[in-house]
Amino acid sequence: MLVKSGISFTSPAGARKNLSYDIPGWDFDEVRKRGRALSDDALNSIEIEGASDDERKIFYTAMYHAMIDPRIIADVDGNYTGADGKIHTADGYT
Repeated sequence: MLVKSGISFTSPAGARKNLSYDIPGWDFDEVRKRGRALSDDALNSIEIEGASDDERKIFYTAMYHAMIDPRIIADVDGNYTGADGKIHTADGYT
């Protein structure tokens, strides 16, 4: 069984838009491959010098934990819920 889930901090319609943008199809292997490539790119973009094996392990574990659940609070259309509880649109931000 395959299940897809869209998340939005603004509305169910925003969640549907985000899901259509982030995972347009039902190819689980492709989604996994894309996720692994993004993770590998991030991990390979950093070079550590002068660290012990333990320090490297600590660093990469912390980086892995930071990457487990990356969040962009704006929907794919730029809408986000502000601290005032109202919906705003982010223009010119990524």
